[in-house]
Amino acid sequence: GVFEIAVRGLSRYDAWGQWSRLHFQCLNRLEISFGNIGEQFAVLNWERSSSSTGTAGMHVKQANTAVSKYRLRISEVNNPASTKLFDLPANLSSFKVPDLAPNSQYSVWIASCDLQGDWGLWSAEKRVHTLPALQLSIEDIGEAYARVEWERDPVNELAPQAPPVAGDDCPTSTKIGTPKVYEYYVRVEGRHGVVVERTLPADVKGCKVEGLEVDTLYHVMVRMKDQEGEWGLWSVTRRFITLRPVELAVQRVGENFVHLEWGRRRERTKLDPSEFHSILEEEEEEDEEEEDEENEEEEEISPTMLSASHHSPARTYEDDTSADIAVGSVEVQRWLVRVHGHKVSWDDNHSEFEMAADELSKRICDLEPNTTYTVSVRALSISGQWGFWSEEQVIQTLPLITTDVSYIGEDFIVCTWHRPKNTMHAHAHLGVFPAENAVHIYQLKITPVDVDISKDEASGMERDFDVSQPKYEVWDMQPGTRYKVGVREKDIEGQWGMWSERRTVQTLDPIGLKLLDLGECFCAVKWERVPRPRPPTSEIFVSEAEATLYQVAVDRVESKASTGRNDFHVLRSFKKGETEWSVSDLTPNNVYSIKVRCQTDGEYWGAWSETLYFVTMKMLTVGVDLINEENALLSWSR
Repeated sequence: GVFEIAVRGLSRYDAWGQWSRLHFQCLNRLEISFGNIGEQFAVLNWERSSSSTGTAGMHVKQANTAVSKYRLRISEVNNPASTKLFDLPANLSSFKVPDLAPNSQYSVWIASCDLQGDWGLWSAEKRVHTLPALQLSIEDIGEAYARVEWERDPVNELAPQAPPVAGDDCPTSTKIGTPKVYEYYVRVEGRHGVVVERTLPADVKGCKVEGLEVDTLYHVMVRMKDQEGEWGLWSVTRRFITLRPVELAVQRVGENFVHLEWGRRRERTKLDPSEFHSILEEEEEEDEEEEDEENEEEEEISPTMLSASHHSPARTYEDDTSADIAVGSVEVQRWLVRVHGHKVSWDDNHSEFEMAADELSKRICDLEPNTTYTVSVRALSISGQWGFWSEEQVIQTLPLITTDVSYIGEDFIVCTWHRPKNTMHAHAHLGVFPAENAVHIYQLKITPVDVDISKDEASGMERDFDVSQPKYEVWDMQPGTRYKVGVREKDIEGQWGMWSERRTVQTLDPIGLKLLDLGECFCAVKWERVPRPRPPTSEIFVSEAEATLYQVAVDRVESKASTGRNDFHVLRSFKKGETEWSVSDLTPNNVYSIKVRCQTDGEYWGAWSETLYFVTMKMLTVGVDLINEENALLSWSR
């Protein structure tokens, strides 16, 4: 306003003189307005409104507007102890107040000092409310990723509000900051520094950070950059550990199957603080370096702080010592098991099996024996994200039992068998069959191929033998007959394994007798093996046994004559190569049986041949038909 000051003097005669009048106008108080408002700062603008020109025709003395400096006072509402004073250069009309607390309300005043060092009045109180801090939450954690979201806290309202400072002639109003986001910046740090950095547009309130390592500790934070290029505070650091990898264990390996079990490793029960304190120390050093650089840039306009009571730098608002460490959920929707091999039973060279979440094992069958496969598994998380494949396990299915026929006779065979060793030493101990020095249970199967059941119906039936040794002699077989031989073994779980490759074996052809000559008291015979007519067959085991001895037995069966020996029995042996015999001392007109058998290498006697029956010739009967003086007429017949 315009003021008038008048002065008059009093004479020594106690007479007052005329008034001398001077009109002057005082400066208006500084007025504060707010510019950009952030989480940890507020930009203050101030100006002095122009004075009126006075009344018409009146000379008004104007005040000198020159100032030597400004003094800014700021304190948190309802907290007088937080008051800070900043002395600012005279050439400033705007100042960014640093180191404020997010979501807090402050009162601000400003005053100017003229060239004579006299301070003017404080401006009217103005209030500003800083932006609430960003709150970061971890929504999902996988093996190699984490999904984070963020939002601002609601504005803290002070109730009741503090009244204006005494002496102010205007009501107090609060300027509440409004976020003007230009972009968000997300940073993930690991033990050795920053591993992920992402810049996201203003309308995005979450993201998925990928490319992480399994079972590793990280911390993640986010901050905002406003439309004026000012960075906000980092959010409170959230620490998390990526999921431990899925592990696959081979439990058993069979000839055509593999039994697998899988799951995640057992979760940590105690975290080693050294795993993340080192990160914090590096972070604090980086913050100190950033703060020093900012201070160097602002030295020319840096205010003088008159109070030591102030907030720490932005990053100290993080809960550096007691932040919870988030761990992802180990629950899964399902598992995917993959089998890959060079030779499989399916159309392709690999197959995949989807398993329910509660299924943690599988017996994969229909594999090829003695074949190498790789198996792995991965999990589909509750959030629908596939994890990494587990470390591949290379397995080799067990080879089948190899069957051999070590000896082939006429009515028996000697079978032997063994299982070749698994060349995959890593899983050799996981074989499903008993160890070499343990008790084994085998089953030997003999299947006739072209047996003549008319001779022996029992010999035409398939036979099984349960044995404990890898060798067995099978008797009561037909000579010159083909059989299929297979072996399988019972595993330690009580289940039968696969049959070995069925081998076809042919017993020695039978010995047959052939009658060469027959008389009244003798019989000439010959013996040899009689092969059965059959089509040729490849991969068949035939006997390589050689004859070492023959035995021929001759017996009198029935006498048709009135005289002769009733107890005739001859058993004679012949060396190798002797295949004919003329039997003598027989009785005419008698029925005899003759049979032969052969001994082969190893003193194995074969079966007796089919018995050959024959009747010796009758004796000649001589009759005298006529007797003369010098001759007689004889006749004979049988």
